[in-house]
Amino acid sequence: MTPPPSQGAKPAQGKLALYAEGLLNGSELPMFSSQLLQLLGLPLDDPSAPRKIIELVGDDYALTCKVLRIANSFHYNRSNRPIENLTHAMVVLGMGTVRNLASTLGCFEASANRSPRLRDLMIRSMISAQVAEVIAEGITEIDREVAYLAGMLQNLGEVLVAHRTPDSHLAIVQRIDAGCARDMASMMEVGFTYDHLARLVGREWKLSPSVYSVWDQSRSTATLTQLVRFANELTRVMLLGSEANREAGLSLLLMRHGSALRLNQEEVADVWGRAIADIRSTFEALGVPLASLGLPPVSMKKAS
Repeated sequence: MTPPPSQGAKPAQGKLALYAEGLLNGSELPMFSSQLLQLLGLPLDDPSAPRKIIELVGDDYALTCKVLRIANSFHYNRSNRPIENLTHAMVVLGMGTVRNLASTLGCFEASANRSPRLRDLMIRSMISAQVAEVIAEGITEIDREVAYLAGMLQNLGEVLVAHRTPDSHLAIVQRIDAGCARDMASMMEVGFTYDHLARLVGREWKLSPSVYSVWDQSRSTATLTQLVRFANELTRVMLLGSEANREAGLSLLLMRHGSALRLNQEEVADVWGRAIADIRSTFEALGVPLASLGLPPVSMKKAS
């Protein structure tokens, strides 16, 4: 019997290349139109970034209206002056926030009519992004807007597999539920890991280097990479069914990343609470009540 692949195993290059080719040359992916890819790959230090953001978002009337609607929510706009256009939104919120809002809305709405599993992945991505942004506020070397976007795209490989081959994705989920490590489960089912696929596709899409770095194995100890993986795993743990499962998952997560990110259980409870409070206005603007998402209470048991 052939032994199962280790987590560090190399991908089956032929399978990976063919799979990626099918994604890149096939029908348009549900969450990654050419307009959205330009937004995701836009470096904010580019002097032309403000104009490009206005053009890209402004080409979609419905998206413009929703960005402004969210920008005018109390969470983003604490002044008494309404934000009436995208230029004003960038002055008040910053280019990164406007780009991230537009990207999030575009991804979420494009996945709304897809399978429940794909929609759930996108919801988890949005929550992970908010968790990453909250954590980044306490880490001086990480830009919180970069952390948000990287947090949202950290599970890009899984999203792509769930879209293109939902049966393979389900089989991977079942292996993980049975106790198999995530990378090993993916290698056994499709011949490559989610990060292998994300790196190949992300390079073809010319995503920003800061986002691309979170799938780079050589950067696994980088602060941004650890932060977004922690955010993604925390979201997954908090969406587990029982309190006992959440507590066990949280303890393991803190053992792996808590020291590097300088977080203890009480601080993680605060991060989760703030992230859920922050994202509430976005979900409400999308007409998706948090109660329908099956989220656990905002508070969690803190260390005594």
